Amino acid sequence: MVNHRMQRNRLILTASIFLSLLLADTALATPSFSRQINADCRTCHFQNMHALNKFGRAFKANAFNLTERMKKELNRLRKHKNASTQKG
Repeated sequence: MVNHRMQRNRLILTASIFLSLLLADTALATPSFSRQINADCRTCHFQNMHALNKFGRAFKANAFNLTERMKKELNRLRKHKNASTQKG
């Protein structure tokens, strides 16, 4: 009788885990970091928005904080974007 309960509980647990994984939404990027550093989402993500680029991986590895080197790179990217916008 105890063995039957254990098997039933395992089955319920397995089914619960399977259903939760099946019904879980895909994790997507949130714009909060974009607002935090005042940058476009593509600063950290590739165009498909699911994968981080080199800058995004460094930002994540630094607990979502900018280092001085990253701030300089971000300023360089902003200047480049502004120059491109003024030409067009």
